[in-house]
Amino acid sequence: MTTAFFDRIIYIHGFGSSSNGNKVSFLKEIAKELELDLIAVDYDSSASYEDCVAKIKAQIPTDGNSMFIGTSLGAFYAITLANMTENPCIVLNPSLDPYHSLRKYLDKLVNGLFSNISAIESYQGKSFPKPQYGCRAMFETGDDVLDHSAAIEHLKEHAAINIIEGGSHRFESYDLLKKEIIDLNNRGVFDYDGD
Repeated sequence: MTTAFFDRIIYIHGFGSSSNGNKVSFLKEIAKELELDLIAVDYDSSASYEDCVAKIKAQIPTDGNSMFIGTSLGAFYAITLANMTENPCIVLNPSLDPYHSLRKYLDKLVNGLFSNISAIESYQGKSFPKPQYGCRAMFETGDDVLDHSAAIEHLKEHAAINIIEGGSHRFESYDLLKKEIIDLNNRGVFDYDGD
């Protein structure tokens, strides 16, 4: 086995989701195979930006190297926390503009959560973080929740972009995700070749 560049994978779920589920089970298998720790972050995705950052930071070790992975709103936080800790990330169907994207949930229940206006207002001026330490952004065209055009436009100068036919908002291309995790773990950096 190749020497691991990372000590752990840190997974951050999206709005209305949790630190349990199929994606976390899949990541546990990958982490075990690569002899890495896995931290599936638990946080209240309907809370304010400041509360979410504090809750996520409290669960992240300060030693060693981490690989952040986030889905949807979790991708926004994966970039944010990867930048804070100087680590790379993989973002899946990223929602990078929560100030606008969370407004559609004000009157809708999503797995027991409503967005509240004060939490949404806390994102003002914080949308579209720029990854600073390497990023792979993976978009599935079958995502019917987010229009990814703004995220792709924003990230094209800061991340390696991978657009995948099919799938859904939850992200289904586990085989390609595994390949990216192994690639990043082996080299510690992504090639920015526009693919």
